[in-house]
Amino acid sequence: MERVKIRTEETWRRFDFWAVIIMIALVLLLWWMWFKEMGPGSDNCCRDDSDEQADAAMLAKPDPEPEPDIAPAIVVPEPQPEPKIVATEDYRVAVSRQGRKTILTGEVADQETLDAVLAAAKQAFAGDEIVSEMTISPTVKSFDSALLGGVFASMNTVTDASLSVTPGEWVLGGSVASDAEAGQLSQRISEALPGNLPGQFRNNVEVIAPIDCKTIVSGVNIEFATGKSALTDAGKKLVLRLVDCLTGNSYEIVGHSDSVGNADFNRALSLKRATAVRDYLSEIGLDTSNVVVTGKGEDEPLVDDQGRGDPRNRRIEFRIN
Repeated sequence: MERVKIRTEETWRRFDFWAVIIMIALVLLLWWMWFKEMGPGSDNCCRDDSDEQADAAMLAKPDPEPEPDIAPAIVVPEPQPEPKIVATEDYRVAVSRQGRKTILTGEVADQETLDAVLAAAKQAFAGDEIVSEMTISPTVKSFDSALLGGVFASMNTVTDASLSVTPGEWVLGGSVASDAEAGQLSQRISEALPGNLPGQFRNNVEVIAPIDCKTIVSGVNIEFATGKSALTDAGKKLVLRLVDCLTGNSYEIVGHSDSVGNADFNRALSLKRATAVRDYLSEIGLDTSNVVVTGKGEDEPLVDDQGRGDPRNRRIEFRIN
């Protein structure tokens, strides 16, 4: 019994040894198959001949050619016509003559019209300083600027002449020295303008007897507000009426004041008044480089205001040399 038991134990020990060897061999075999991609779960496992033929066909099939790069088409929009500008606004031309200075204002349709108006003014008012403040707008209606030439020429005999031109109305203003001159002016305008003039023509020129230049020597007085040296609108109109008498003559502008206030202040104020008149004459185009200005203060009153400040003493006067 002892011998049989020993043999049995030896037999099991031999079996355990070979079992371990076989298990190790199987593990190595499986690892080798997986390493060669032939094991269970790999693509090459359990494949038949049809799978191999399909693989061969796939390998034999050429790769598809890459699609050429095609730039996106650039769509060029068709040029659109520029919107047509419709002229809906009225044209405006205004002329103002101040001494030897002519000012043009208003709004016309194009540069050609503006140039024509300016050329007509230069021809009619030769010797004047021409100042153009006109503007251009394509929305303004056009008009026949050639009509202005004859009216401009007629304005040469009008003192403080002005002209306003719109589609509905032409208005001439200013003054002449006599009824005879007014009649001659109307005749010239009738000859210059056609019967089918666009709009109504109004001749607002007044007949005003001219100032005798000799009265300047005795004193044409331009009055001022108390304590002020600025020319009033009435004073400017009077200066404009004296332009023809002053042009070409040598003269002095003398300023005065009333007796209200300090004498030194009044003398300085009277000089400022005389200077303001000289500056205005220069502004309207007269040569004032040789004009002398002085201030007499309250020393030469026209009337005795007894300290109450009579406006007749707040004045300037022209003295021809």
